[in-house]
Amino acid sequence: YVNLVDDCLSESNYPAAVSGLNYTRGVDTAGLGITVLGYSDKIDKYFEFIVKSFRDTSKFEEAQFDRIKENLMKSLTNERKNSPLSHSQKLLYHLSQSSLWTPEEKIACLCDITLEDVISQEVVLFENVQLEMFVYGNATVNESFNLLDIAERIYGCNDAVTAEPSRAVNLETRKQYIYMEHCRDHENTNSA
Repeated sequence: YVNLVDDCLSESNYPAAVSGLNYTRGVDTAGLGITVLGYSDKIDKYFEFIVKSFRDTSKFEEAQFDRIKENLMKSLTNERKNSPLSHSQKLLYHLSQSSLWTPEEKIACLCDITLEDVISQEVVLFENVQLEMFVYGNATVNESFNLLDIAERIYGCNDAVTAEPSRAVNLETRKQYIYMEHCRDHENTNSA
């Protein structure tokens, strides 16, 4: 979803970037983080443009989706060639987090996902928004609250959000735990 949004924003974001405004986004198990950066009297308009873009699926196109899906599939497939250390670190995260999936699990799901599936997720993604904002720099208190009002209006924030519990794994003391996988890349026996 966010890759489609990024792709839609790439062309229209260019003039803002030239004028010193930019955005970054991050996605993790806690949700979506959007950061708007720059020094301009138009930052509130830019902020609104970016925030609205994350709710607008009308610009998503089939060819664009297919290209992004293919690139993601290649990226996930190439993860098999990562170093053993990288594999062990990802496995550790996978075992300790309730909503992380292995590349193989992601590939299996990705095969069947359509553009319509992604578009239908917009409602799910934004049905229980819990908004946190941090404004710093030369913004006044009123300007900061104006940005908050913009985000609340667009995302329709919900005050009462129940977080999903984390997965916990209890390991017995003085036990040895070994996880083994078959060699992922037969051309490189160091690939674990």
